[in-house]
Amino acid sequence: MNTVFSAIRSPALLLLSGIAIGASGCVPVLTSPDGGPDDDAPWVAPENSWPMGEVPESLKGEGWSDGDVVKDARWTDQFGAEVSLWQFYGRVIVLDFSTLWCGPCQVLAADVQATADDYPDDLTYITILVEDLDGNVPDIEELSYWGEYFEITSPIVSDTANVAPTLLPDSSYPGLFLVDRDLVIHGRIDPASDETIRAEIESAL
Repeated sequence: MNTVFSAIRSPALLLLSGIAIGASGCVPVLTSPDGGPDDDAPWVAPENSWPMGEVPESLKGEGWSDGDVVKDARWTDQFGAEVSLWQFYGRVIVLDFSTLWCGPCQVLAADVQATADDYPDDLTYITILVEDLDGNVPDIEELSYWGEYFEITSPIVSDTANVAPTLLPDSSYPGLFLVDRDLVIHGRIDPASDETIRAEIESAL
């Protein structure tokens, strides 16, 4: 894993590792498991240290299309805690679907914490790691390593909710999406760059 992440500083090494870099992103074979919350069950706040908004009792998840109120996805974070997408109600949310083997995902990860730090009271930046180097769902150790290597202290989760196949049917990474303060999804952020992400955040504030 060190070799792959270190390749950010050495594109030639990344290519020698068999990982293709391209402006359009990376394409894997997706192997995320099934899973997710019961849509009919009342929302229950998870136990974790991330910000917790006041979720309206009347809130109903609709889906993952542009303009929908997102469903309450639940993931496992780098500390082994359950994270609810809905707990960030009232904040702008960036969903960053990445993989450990994706070169452009690694390049983007280098800017994640700086972006999160610039909007401490208004933004939650969630890195959702879909696959590890072998195409499996990342474990907690891999989530922690990603955070340590890129110095990310915002949520890093495994896609245990199996959201990636719905939002990224083309399996192209990184896949970035913005969710507004009312949990309405605003579609894919393209191109996947820190500059574009910041522009989308500003438009949602």
